Amino acid sequence: MKNVEEGQPLIIDCSSQHLLTEKELMSLCRQLGHCQAANKKAEKPAKIIVTGYKGKLKEQLTKMGGENWGMKLMEDHYLEYFPKDQLVYLTGDATEDLIEIDKK
Repeated sequence: MKNVEEGQPLIIDCSSQHLLTEKELMSLCRQLGHCQAANKKAEKPAKIIVTGYKGKLKEQLTKMGGENWGMKLMEDHYLEYFPKDQLVYLTGDATEDLIEIDKK
């Protein structure tokens, strides 16, 4: 089995979960499960870190067994844990494709 803990860190920021409807929140939880399932099968799995893990997201993921999926779950905003100058923030609104990541 590949060691996910050694993979490239990938932070999923859930700090805006309070803006989601119940249906959107359920979809997010399922998507997190799909991400981790696909990640486990990857040739080079990432270290998935979910930040903003609290409130309704935490309640729902706990019901779904998400605490056993192998992701690192952190309650606070990602900037409480990681220096901003060492992050690449990906968004669906990006105009450029990410081609390569420098592991420094």
